[in-house]
Amino acid sequence: MALRPFSFMSAERLCPPAASVDRLDPAVPGRVTIHPAGAIAHQPPRYAFDDDDLLAPGQVSEAPIDLRAHTAQYSSTFLATLPGAVVEKFAAVPTASNTFHVFVDDGVAVAESFHNRTSHEFVSRLMGECLTAPAPDGGPGLPVPVVDWAEPDLTVEGPCLLLSSRFIHHNYYHWIFEGLTRFWCREHLPDFDSLTLVLPSADLRPFHTGVLERMGLRNQLMVLNRRLVRFERLWFPSFLDPGTVTPRQVAWLRQLLFTLFPAAAAQARRRRIYVSRCDAKARIVSNEAAVMARLEPLGFTMIVPGRMSLEEQVTAFAGAEMVVAPHGAANASIAFCPPGTPFIELVPTGNRSALYWMQANVGGLPYGRLVCPEDRPGVSMVADPVRLAHLVQQAAKDA
Repeated sequence: MALRPFSFMSAERLCPPAASVDRLDPAVPGRVTIHPAGAIAHQPPRYAFDDDDLLAPGQVSEAPIDLRAHTAQYSSTFLATLPGAVVEKFAAVPTASNTFHVFVDDGVAVAESFHNRTSHEFVSRLMGECLTAPAPDGGPGLPVPVVDWAEPDLTVEGPCLLLSSRFIHHNYYHWIFEGLTRFWCREHLPDFDSLTLVLPSADLRPFHTGVLERMGLRNQLMVLNRRLVRFERLWFPSFLDPGTVTPRQVAWLRQLLFTLFPAAAAQARRRRIYVSRCDAKARIVSNEAAVMARLEPLGFTMIVPGRMSLEEQVTAFAGAEMVVAPHGAANASIAFCPPGTPFIELVPTGNRSALYWMQANVGGLPYGRLVCPEDRPGVSMVADPVRLAHLVQQAAKDA
C-alpha cells in the first residue's frame, strides 16, 4: 500500500447524460437528472434575544451564515451508473475514519461521494484525510486529499446499489437525511428488488432496522467489510437535493415514515416535549433539572430519543405541539412535526450550527434559539431557565 494524492470530479463531468433511467446500464457510465439544482431563501428566527448575533459557522465555506438573511444552494438529484468503481471504506493513513470515497479512475473520485460537488474538500479536511503541500508562493500549505491505495481484494460482478455514506452507520440525523433518503431511487428503478444493496456496516442500530424491516425489502444486502471493493456494475444515487435541507426532503421523509408507521400519522394527541440528551456524550444540558422545573408547569414532558424506538420517536414528534431541544441528531425528527409547530433549539456557544434552523424553515416550523454558555466545552452547556421560559411563552402564541 502507498499514499496517493487524488482529485475530485463531479458526476456531471464523469458520466454522459441519458434521456431516462431505462436508458441506463449499470455496466456503462451514465447519469440521469431527476430534480434540477435550486436555491432556498431562509427566514430569520422568530424567537431570539437581541444579544444573539444570529450568526452560524459556514457548513462548507469559511464564510459565516447570517440567520437574518441566507440563501442556501442545493445541487441536482441524479442517478448514475459507475461501472468498475472502487469504494473505499476506511483510510488507515493519515487517520482511520468512516470514509466513503468512490473512485472511478486512477486518482479520481466522484465529488458527490459524500454529499454534493462542493463539500468533498471540506469533509476531507474535517476528517484529516489530507496532506499539506507547500504553496508555490511560499504561503500557507495547500491541503491535498490522499488515499492509502492498494488493489481491491474483492470484485463484485452483479448489479449493486450503493447506499453507503459517511456517518450514517452511527448517527441518526445522517441516516435519516443522507442514508434513508437515497431510497428515493426505488420508485425510478423497475428492477430495484433485484439489486444488491450495499450498506456501510452490519452493526445496524434500531433506527436503521426500524425502517428497513418495515419497508419489506426483498433485496440481498452486502456490508462493506473490506477497505477497498471494486464493483463492476454499480448504481449510485445522489442524496435527495444534495447540499442543504429542502422541502422535498422533508415531504419525502414524511410520506415514507407515515406510510410505514400509520399510527404516528394518525396521532391526535398534541403535547409539548422537551428533548433530553442525558444519555449522550456531547451537548448535554447540565442544569436540565432546573430547566424542567421551569418547563413542566408550562405543559412540557421530557423524552429521551436515544432510549426510544424509531416508531416511538416519529410518533412523539408527530404529536408535538411545541418542541424544545438541545442541538443534536434527534432533532432530525422535527421533520415529522405538523407545520406550524414551534421549535426552540438550545445552541451551545461553541457549536452554533444553522442546520436545524434551515430544517425548521423548510418544514414550516416557527424557529427560535437560545445560545447557551458551555460549562464543559464540547460536552455540556447551561440553559437559562428564565430566558427559555420567555421564548416558550412567545412561541405559545403560535402553537
